Amino acid sequence: MGKGSLFINPLPQASLPQRCVYNRFTMRQYAPLEPEFIRRSDFQRLLRDYASYFDVPNGAVLLAQMQRIDCLPGRLGHPAIEGALEGDDNIGLLCTSRVNVSGAETVLRRPVLANVPFVKAGREQNREPGPVVFSQSLKPGELLLLNERALFHYTSPITLTSEVYGRPSLSRGYRDVIMLSTPAHAQRDDDDSML
Repeated sequence: MGKGSLFINPLPQASLPQRCVYNRFTMRQYAPLEPEFIRRSDFQRLLRDYASYFDVPNGAVLLAQMQRIDCLPGRLGHPAIEGALEGDDNIGLLCTSRVNVSGAETVLRRPVLANVPFVKAGREQNREPGPVVFSQSLKPGELLLLNERALFHYTSPITLTSEVYGRPSLSRGYRDVIMLSTPAHAQRDDDDSML
């Protein structure tokens, strides 16, 4: 794939399977991406840049999910409830909007034991997170790319920055992200297919 043209072959909508060794959600549901969104040049550039950065081979499955985390008066929004180890090789997080929220600080940590990945051969290894190597709330337009086999990632809850007093139903905040991943368990044999 790399630096050349990008062929996108949307796959049928499906649940995102995850092994329980990675986190407590073993099947996640995401809304399908609209065909108009998939055709957008900025989205296709995002996929190309991700694939080039991680040297994703032709024929690999690239998962793209849109996620909105919201919060209300008295209710936090939890971007990563369990702290994340999704079982993917590489992931990308693009913040697309933050409306009336504070928080959502993304923290990356190395494993406690140097040079030992968190997950090896599909089995849990050294899951205890170690020193913080990155800590920041992503702003709209900021993209974070990371090798999930080498870094534990977590995003703190979001809270409202202001409430509409006397009208709690109008008090709402949210953070939108596009998540990209190359799941280790979802390689395909047919050439030039991506989602």
